[in-house]
Amino acid sequence: MIVMILFYLLSQIVCGFMANQKNFLIYLDGAVLWKILQKKTDFCVSDVEFLPFINAPSSDYNTIYTSLKVAAENSRNIGMQTCIVTFDQPLYYKSQEILHSSKDDALKNVVVRLGGFHMLMSFLGAIGFIMKESGIKELWSCVYATNSIDKMLMGHSYARAVRAHMLTNAALFKLMSDDIHLSLEEKIDIENAIDNKQIDVTCHAYQLLQNKLAEALTVFRTHGPTAQLWLQYFEMTTLMKKFIEAERSGNWNLHLETVKIMLPFFYSTGHFNYAKCISMYLDDMYNLQNVMPTEEYDRFTKGLFTIRRTDKFWSGVWSDMTIEQTLMRSMKSTGGLTRGRGVSENILSRWILSLPVVQKVSEKVEMYCKVEAKSCEQHMDSGRARIKRDRTDIAKLFQWLKTHDPFRITDKIVCISKGIVGHNEINCHKARDIGRDMMLAKVGCNYNDIRFSRKQRVITLQNMTASVKTSDGEKVAIDSDLIMRRILFSKQSQQELQTCFEFELTPYPLSLFDASGMRKTKKSSLYDLFESFQSIPNTNDKCYVIDGGYLLHKVIWQKGMSFRSICDRYVHYVTKTFGITSIVVFDGYGNIEMNIKNAERARRTQGKKFVEILFDENTTATVTQDSFLSNEKNKERLITMLKSRFEQAGINTYQSDDDADTLIVTTAIQKTASHETVLIVGEDVDLLVILMAYPNPNVYLMKPGRNKIPTKYYNTNSLLEPSVKEHILFLHAFSGCDTTSALYRIGKKKRFSILRKDIELKQLLKIFKDPEADASALTDTGEKFMCTLYGDPSKTLNILRYERFAQATLKSAFNMANLPPTADDAKHHTYRVYYQIQKWLNNYKDPTHWGWKIQGDMLTPVQKTLNAVPAHILQTISCRCKVSCCRNCTCKKCGMQCTDLCTYCVGRDCHGTLNNNNYNIDSSDDEDADEIITSETDDVFNEYVASERETLEEEEE
Repeated sequence: MIVMILFYLLSQIVCGFMANQKNFLIYLDGAVLWKILQKKTDFCVSDVEFLPFINAPSSDYNTIYTSLKVAAENSRNIGMQTCIVTFDQPLYYKSQEILHSSKDDALKNVVVRLGGFHMLMSFLGAIGFIMKESGIKELWSCVYATNSIDKMLMGHSYARAVRAHMLTNAALFKLMSDDIHLSLEEKIDIENAIDNKQIDVTCHAYQLLQNKLAEALTVFRTHGPTAQLWLQYFEMTTLMKKFIEAERSGNWNLHLETVKIMLPFFYSTGHFNYAKCISMYLDDMYNLQNVMPTEEYDRFTKGLFTIRRTDKFWSGVWSDMTIEQTLMRSMKSTGGLTRGRGVSENILSRWILSLPVVQKVSEKVEMYCKVEAKSCEQHMDSGRARIKRDRTDIAKLFQWLKTHDPFRITDKIVCISKGIVGHNEINCHKARDIGRDMMLAKVGCNYNDIRFSRKQRVITLQNMTASVKTSDGEKVAIDSDLIMRRILFSKQSQQELQTCFEFELTPYPLSLFDASGMRKTKKSSLYDLFESFQSIPNTNDKCYVIDGGYLLHKVIWQKGMSFRSICDRYVHYVTKTFGITSIVVFDGYGNIEMNIKNAERARRTQGKKFVEILFDENTTATVTQDSFLSNEKNKERLITMLKSRFEQAGINTYQSDDDADTLIVTTAIQKTASHETVLIVGEDVDLLVILMAYPNPNVYLMKPGRNKIPTKYYNTNSLLEPSVKEHILFLHAFSGCDTTSALYRIGKKKRFSILRKDIELKQLLKIFKDPEADASALTDTGEKFMCTLYGDPSKTLNILRYERFAQATLKSAFNMANLPPTADDAKHHTYRVYYQIQKWLNNYKDPTHWGWKIQGDMLTPVQKTLNAVPAHILQTISCRCKVSCCRNCTCKKCGMQCTDLCTYCVGRDCHGTLNNNNYNIDSSDDEDADEIITSETDDVFNEYVASERETLEEEEE
């Protein structure tokens, strides 16, 4: 009971903080509810009737005017001086325009309300927008199906969204309450007050709890932006509950105060139409007392503003929800228009004309047949089964939140599920303050003159994954459409157009790279090309060579264990499972500069922040295993500690300078001299591929089973297509491994099927095993194989790019990634493939000569060496950025540097150069698009650019 009271009081204090009121009114506490139930108060049941339809477009001004006139006339007929009409947001604004511009006396007593149900759905969408990529999706995945969560965050799946927010609200409170400490005397005082039903604003117990909770919230706000974001989420979900409470209980003051506190969030999340309409709505509702007669106003504000379909206390619903539950339900359920009847003019007219009469007849028939719904004082959501389910789900959410603490101290905003760290521009945790500033900026403006830009919205953590990077570290948004339009309008001939496709026309090769780096494919699919054994020949002379990377994750340990105990667990697992004669081989993490796998490791941890821990054997692990191992420094220190402990236990341990796959396989080959059977223990398919290059039937790859999947064994005879065995290294590297790119939408199996049929190509590919291969010969062979993948080995890549583009223009949607890479980009891909094969074969090469370059303190893949766009096309692309070229610059959107053709920056003293690492594109905002400077080389193009300028200026205005 104390927890329930704490939970309720925390909601009140949160609302008090948000309203900037010291003593926020408690509108409905347990004592008030208990007194209401004791009095057996009767609540008026609303009479829901269907009025005649206006068979016309609902958004038409004439339709809205007619409906207002009819509603006013019906009100006068039943003796009401004031007519109250509810509209959803689009029609609400138009109805306000009609009322404020009309001189019709019949409409002077019409009051228009904004539909609360759809307002709440919009607010749920605002919550979802602020919490994008914060970890809430992963949190809700503990309870709901993943594919349904996106709709819930948008506010569309209303019932599920409200329940999810309420459960999360409760789980967060449970997490926060751990920091609220009460003495034994304080607990006794509170329990006595609860037992005597004396919890109210004036009692000592209430004041005590209020102070404790206020102190806890103040402390949480100092924990950094991540804690502030989740505390803000708690505040917003509390507002959601208050808004529902106001309608359910018929509390008019609570309704207005809650809407007023919600308003800034509509502004800051870009729900500008609702923001504008709610501002008008609040103005009208606070002035309602001066418009309505006193008697009608009192009845309206004392509970009759809500619709009650039963006489229970908690039964009020919004007017627009009532329409959904009655009229729309009959339209969309059995016997309605959308269930078999059709929507032809004849059927539609018959249905809408008869429905107002049929409704009454249907009700009388149900009464006569005694078909009625029974209800009780207990709400359906307060039944035992629902309470049990809610408690179970809250426990799941609470356990997830304990593991991913949203209130931990951070200096930057962090996604609590993925560890993505937001940059300084992320401000979603300040949504309320930003919304208030936007409101203050519009004070005194006419509603019709208020304009907003999407740039004014808060920037969420989703922004960290919405932009892309070039090889120089520059974040840009790809605008290939702009480039293609310039090419098509400036070409003099088809030959010139074909020449343009010798360039990528994008900031980086989309067929080989994506936003995070080299494109990746599912490596494990390669296992399908091998036949596994369920067992191996029975022999006592076995030796196990264990992949250390697999071992680190295989042995499970928990937070709170000492690292001595953790190391003992690893040693115990190896000795018990594989024996003391086994060998463990670990990856190396020391040679950062010349390690080509560091690019892949950087891609995997891009934008993530994991704690580096200094520890010894007596140190206790304070983070989870996954988080600990995600930091390479932690992993390197643990490996050093494990090597020492394994050696003490008599287990041989090796560590490679970089990637250990080749060392693992060569170690296993060496052990065949002293052991009858050698088993490599690991899950990485790279081990099996490398094993194919060292044919020895006594060496097996042991892929340990998981759950119901049995352990599988592979050796050099497992390949289903022995004819391609000689080229298995090339096929794996060319189709994408840890250090090479995969081609967009071309899988590994396709390469195998092509090579199996082409004998000539097999002979050419032998060059990739030659340690002294000629670079130009490698380039020609790699291009020929890539042309074969794209369907025509007789042509060059650049010609295939043009032909594929010509074919794609017949389609409505086109993706530049579907084009083959240029010959120049394919050359660097071929070099990286050759280097990786030679590395697997233990032949040293300088990576900077074979598709890699040193950037900063690490090796990164060479993406392209030619310009992205032909030089003459560059002459037609320029910007007119007056202040700086940091946002929405036309040059930047094309991934290009500003030039002397740019009107204001003229390529000098400009922030629009490609080495600006702080640049970030808001690709959804086109309102400030830059103008295009005309070219003097083509009259037709001049005319086109002039028309483009006029269009863009209109958008900017």
